[in-house]
Amino acid sequence: SLSRYQPTNQSTMLSRLLLLLSIVTVTAYPNWLKCYVELDNSENVMGSEIMDFEDAVHKVYVEVTDDDIDSPTPSIWKTKGFEFKEGSVVRARLRVPDVLVDEPVMWVMETTAGATFTPPFCDGRRGVGRTHDQEITLTIGAATTKVALWAGWARGFEQVKLTKRTVLWKERSRSEADDEDDEDDEDDEDYEDDYDDDHYEDDEEDSNEL
Repeated sequence: SLSRYQPTNQSTMLSRLLLLLSIVTVTAYPNWLKCYVELDNSENVMGSEIMDFEDAVHKVYVEVTDDDIDSPTPSIWKTKGFEFKEGSVVRARLRVPDVLVDEPVMWVMETTAGATFTPPFCDGRRGVGRTHDQEITLTIGAATTKVALWAGWARGFEQVKLTKRTVLWKERSRSEADDEDDEDDEDDEDYEDDYDDDHYEDDEEDSNEL
């Protein structure tokens, strides 16, 4: 009579194991950042404050491309100086230093107004990934002239850190650019110079760590 109940017990144990594995899988996914939690250093996630880009040991960036995914030539990914056409669809992912390439880097990426992610998360305002090179699609609205992207990332359940912000600009004719306020142009140049300095310094730091 005992053997008659054994298959049922084994089935129950298997069901519980599958349920446990499904819970672990969901927990490991980068949904630690709920939609109501801001993606900045004012928030506390998993028991620790979100760390600023400047304070992180490893510098991680958001990179984008609008190259055709089916193109036989490698896509050109950019972390700055990216311009998009009206109503563009671009791909985004993370750029990490060599020391993190084989690490389980999970992330949540956010966009400013005027663009939405696919697959959508938080009504399209955010996108998620389980590896640094997992790509997500960003659709930019026809009336949008500027988009900023940034992400929070972590390996497993360690402290969440922020990437540098990547700014995308709508393509403009030279006459339109000349008509802009000189002060705005200077601000953009300062931003690019600061970004270059940080970027090269970060690359040097990462190479020294290796």
